[in-house]
Amino acid sequence: MYGRHNPPDRTRFYGDTLSEAEVIARGLEKEELYRKLLAGGLETILVPGIRPFLDRHRDLPMAVGTNAQPEKR
Repeated sequence: MYGRHNPPDRTRFYGDTLSEAEVIARGLEKEELYRKLLAGGLETILVPGIRPFLDRHRDLPMAVGTNAQPEKR
């Protein structure tokens, strides 16, 4: 479910039976579980080669762009 959004997954996993409040609640539970599972393991999901690239260019200005929801940033 990496990179997926909760509303489309609602239909995929539960059909159309969940209310919007239930979708939000389950999405928050999913995010909490994801953060617990990822704790201390961020390096394992980085794009291959990105760490050496960032280290090699650490003296250059950098920015991050994301389409993640604010609470996930």
